[in-house]
Amino acid sequence: MKLYYSLITLVILSCCYSANSQKKTFNGEIKMAIKVTSKCPEISDEEWMRYLFLNDIGIHTYLNLKHKEVFNEYTHYNLYNLNKFYATYKDIDSLYEINFINNMFNEKMDTTFVAIDSLIHGYKCNKFTLRSKELKSEFFFLDSNKYDNGNCVFIGYYKDNPFYTISSEAISIEEKFIDSQIFVIPDLPLSPLKTEKVNLISLKIPEFDEGEKGWAKYISRNTKSELGCDYIKIPKGQKLAMQSVNVFFALDSNGNVVKSVPINIENIHPKLVKEALRVIDRSPSWKNATYHNKAIPFIFSQKIIFACAEE
Repeated sequence: MKLYYSLITLVILSCCYSANSQKKTFNGEIKMAIKVTSKCPEISDEEWMRYLFLNDIGIHTYLNLKHKEVFNEYTHYNLYNLNKFYATYKDIDSLYEINFINNMFNEKMDTTFVAIDSLIHGYKCNKFTLRSKELKSEFFFLDSNKYDNGNCVFIGYYKDNPFYTISSEAISIEEKFIDSQIFVIPDLPLSPLKTEKVNLISLKIPEFDEGEKGWAKYISRNTKSELGCDYIKIPKGQKLAMQSVNVFFALDSNGNVVKSVPINIENIHPKLVKEALRVIDRSPSWKNATYHNKAIPFIFSQKIIFACAEE
């Protein structure tokens, strides 16, 4: 799935270390209630929940700069002090190393980090916000003025994109002794976290008729490529100019395109954007995605390229 934590990770790590002897370390367990709300009428909240491998409650455990997240379908091991992040998935005998990317749409993100006035379960918090044109994320951390690992301890978060929102809020916070053994990384074969790796066992991604070649043929045959010369200017001294419209689109659990969103289109003519969306929206049905043999929605991206050349 699409993850976008690297910028968050860098900020967290920059704030985690302190020599202030008045601070203490949060060691304990936080239960988080999770809710996913669909922005696509054809896709239910529960279907997006399955796509994201989430469930209603997540258990977060903290010890110094170690953080473990446990859900029904997967477990994350976040070792902030080592800048190492791992995941294990239900019924898969592999350990996946996570290399975080900036965000699912590769947009430039504006960031802010501020203290908030209100308390969450009696705890003072900081709020870290990531925002771009299509994405918004808000993360709430324990106050770093009180806890050495404060900016590593999540109390809640909210994420918004064109297809769904995710909100998570602490429903219980318990400071207690934590046995360090629960953070021991499982002794399993190590692999990078890539969709195709998980796909081999439990996740079947959607397939277009005749596969990738069939999808490429569909795009080529149905795009009015001649529009390129109508709306693209060739720079002086050049003979060719190209522009691409990057479209993210959601397939429902039946494999139908139900929503498409153009990304990073500030310098592209609206007529080209409209044409790219038309091609994606009129796509024939795909073979639907499944996870553990249950149908799920899926998000893909596709670049539609337009060109103009001097004759």
